Amino acid sequence: MFLERAGFAEISIKGFQRYPLANHLHWLAKGKASGHLKWSQLRTPTLEAAYGEMLAGLNQTDTLIATATAP
Repeated sequence: MFLERAGFAEISIKGFQRYPLANHLHWLAKGKASGHLKWSQLRTPTLEAAYGEMLAGLNQTDTLIATATAP
């Protein structure tokens, strides 16, 4: 809505997951960030891609990326 009101067109907004499952599990277990560094053994490209895709499908990612045509 903000982009539309600012006059932008061809607006596309997609979710993107920056932090992996290891980080979220660390937050749950320890109440702190940096799980993606401290628990790196829980990281694989396949798991991170699947986790990101699942969260994107649920519209629950930690980042939104908008692209639009300038007015």
